[in-house]
Amino acid sequence: MGSIMNVYLVDIATVEAAIGSKDDALFEAITKHWHDAGEEDDRECGCGGVKLDARSALRAVINGGPYDEDCGYAYLEACESICAHFGEDIDQEVFHHSFQRTLDEAFGELGMWDEGRIDLLYSFREHHGLPDPEWADGGSWSKEYCAEELEQWNNSDPAVRATLGEYVLRDVESRVNWMRASKAADKDIMVFWAG
Repeated sequence: MGSIMNVYLVDIATVEAAIGSKDDALFEAITKHWHDAGEEDDRECGCGGVKLDARSALRAVINGGPYDEDCGYAYLEACESICAHFGEDIDQEVFHHSFQRTLDEAFGELGMWDEGRIDLLYSFREHHGLPDPEWADGGSWSKEYCAEELEQWNNSDPAVRATLGEYVLRDVESRVNWMRASKAADKDIMVFWAG
């Protein structure tokens, strides 16, 4: 199953501090941006037949709840709106969950990755106590982690890279480019995906 993944350069601590902050000014700034961009009328969120308007979802996230267990996707979208407000969208790609194991193995062959790698895709919702939206989540890599992994990439064997195959190498290099962007901007990486 394919999913759309959005990748951001942002300060993780800033995004996390906004969740449950009860910051009315932040709520107004994000919803004003929706209005100014002509997106406000299109911001209804939901899946599985359960709908929640985006303003209500954002308000719940900024207030730290309460959450409706059937509206997990809407709350995750609200978190992504906070991330987009503070960060810079640097990539959007389609990825396949079934391909993730192949990608993990490729990074392992290159001497990269550690057990923290999975956090990029599957840790955000649970970490923040949001309801389960099933086919959606997110995660992060710190700028320090990106710098360490980028160094491992730079020291990896070109002969090993050549054995990975065109599509695997393309996806590996995509993530390496996120690491480069993180280092250049001195920012963390956050992703959100749904599919």
